This record gives sequence, C-alpha cells and structure tokens, in this order.
Amino acid sequence: GKLKPHEVARLYRHSDIIVDMSYWHGFGRMGLEGMACGVVPVLSSSGGIERYAVDGKNSYIIAGSDPQQAADRIIRLAKNPELRWQMRREAIETAGAYSEANSVDDWLALWHGSAVREQIKVVG
Repeated sequence: GKLKPHEVARLYRHSDIIVDMSYWHGFGRMGLEGMACGVVPVLSSSGGIERYAVDGKNSYIIAGSDPQQAADRIIRLAKNPELRWQMRREAIETAGAYSEANSVDDWLALWHGSAVREQIKVVG
C-alpha cells in the first residue's frame, strides 16, 4: 500500500538491506534515502545512481538487473554483519553530503550557468 514519508523512513530504519532492480533510475533517490537511514542498497546499474553509489563501498551495484548477482550480494550482506556495518557507515557518510539545501544550490548553479550561456549566445 501507499506509505507516508515518515512511514517510509521508519521502514528503512528497521531494514538492513534495500533492493531496487529498476531497469532505469532517474537519480535513484530510493538508494540515497535508504543510505540516509543506515540501509545498504543493492541497485541495478542504471540512471543516476553513479552520482552517489560506489560498488562494494556504500552499496552493491548489479550489472543490468542480473537476479543471480543481486541474490549473491544480498546473501553476502546477510551473512556478513561486519561487512554490512562497514558499508552502512559508508552509506550514512555518503548520504550526509546530500540535502535539500545542497540540491537547491545545485539547481541554482545549473540555472545560473544556463542563463549565462544564454546571455553569451545573445551577445555573441
């Protein structure tokens, strides 16, 4: 069913691993949200996850959406609490670099850069 944002965060906080084998991720926010709540994501290698996900460090990235590779990584995390905790610490640290304020700053910088390029086109 549909969850409210605080319910999603609670679900993440009570999880060790999240899995998203989408064929395409825009930015892949689910993985980053999970990281912020201390969950190790297992993600398909698509879309924008490369901006934050580092295979074997703060997440596992699966080639395409190979179910056998995903299962192997999930089992590895489930059987190895030390690895899971190490990756969890890295995931939380990674997520800490992202915030709404940083996102707004990125969009403003992008917009400002586009506006400057448009001015150059008009003048040049």
